[in-house]
Amino acid sequence: MAGVGFSAEEERLLGALEDHVRPGTRGLLWCAKEGLAKAHGTGFIGDPADVAVTLPGTLELAVPDRPGSVIVPDRDWPGGPAPDHLLGAVVLLPPAGPGSEGTPAASA
Repeated sequence: MAGVGFSAEEERLLGALEDHVRPGTRGLLWCAKEGLAKAHGTGFIGDPADVAVTLPGTLELAVPDRPGSVIVPDRDWPGGPAPDHLLGAVVLLPPAGPGSEGTPAASA
């Protein structure tokens, strides 16, 4: 599935990983992208490669255009990580602007 849903920079960074960690990291990035699309309440609109879930030049999970956002991978969930054969991420977004209610959250 290389090249599907990931930007050229994400592909380059994933390609630099050791073989044994690449599939899990790729899956976690996908879960974060899906969680962010759900947290926006839209699902994917357009190319998932355009959904940024890492800080530029890194694979560190973040939402670069929404300060205060949080992406929590399953390894850091309070109840413990998902079983070895599953991956997941929870995305929390701060209110979008004045008058916004609550904090959208979604998981994938």
